[in-house]
Amino acid sequence: MSKITLAEWKEKNFPGKVPSLRTCQNWANEGRIPGAMKMGGLWFVDTGIEKKATGSNSRVAKILAA
Repeated sequence: MSKITLAEWKEKNFPGKVPSLRTCQNWANEGRIPGAMKMGGLWFVDTGIEKKATGSNSRVAKILAA
């Protein structure tokens, strides 16, 4: 189980034009980011859970989520 910050997650998943951190926090709060969890006031994403939910191809997952 490896966790990364929500800021690291957004940079990894949105190269180029990156959504704001607040937008990503809203998505996490709405349950739209698999594996997102709030710990001590900070958001993290469990990359193992995210990979299981979206599969190995993140671009396909983004298209399916749209």
